[in-house]
Amino acid sequence: MAAPSGFDFFRRPGLLWFVLIIYGMAICTVAPFRLDLIPCEHLGPLGEFIVYLHFNHKYLLCLICIGAWIAHVCEAMYANVLCKRKNISRRCRILWIIQTFIVGFPSLRILKSYEPPPSATSTVTSSNKKQK
Repeated sequence: MAAPSGFDFFRRPGLLWFVLIIYGMAICTVAPFRLDLIPCEHLGPLGEFIVYLHFNHKYLLCLICIGAWIAHVCEAMYANVLCKRKNISRRCRILWIIQTFIVGFPSLRILKSYEPPPSATSTVTSSNKKQK
């Protein structure tokens, strides 16, 4: 008997999360190197703060950028682990990994709140026991 392929479960966070996080990551990545590409004059106090950090604490901007990218990679890896534990299908697992890499915690929060049907976890557990 073939093992179950998993459940199709995939949801997206709101569009606002995508806009804010993608724009934030772009600013975070570009700010230490090419400040001229960022419209700081239109960002108000945030723009002034970015300019200040660029000219006075560029290393801090680099550390923030590296930390943000590392956090997104780790969140995507954790999404993969959660998908396996919750017996989510391979196709949906790939979507979760990509989405969580791009958006981060809003995606991970949705995935963590998902509770698979009770038969899903028991089927996976019993099939793993039979294989051993």
